[in-house]
Amino acid sequence: MREAETFFKLVDDEEEENPNENEEQEEINLWLARQLIKESREKQHNIVMKASEKAFWKKAGIDYVEP
Repeated sequence: MREAETFFKLVDDEEEENPNENEEQEEINLWLARQLIKESREKQHNIVMKASEKAFWKKAGIDYVEP
């Protein structure tokens, strides 16, 4: 239990020493999270569009060939 208390005390002390650094890191983390979300949405969109295109051609009676 003492080890956990010591660890959190060290973390608190470090945050007090470098408040600007922590804010910068938070901004970087938020930017990275937004980029990951953006990439994920683009991938999902591409998957849905490809499936829709395949379904369209299949319904038209044409075999879909990937470019």
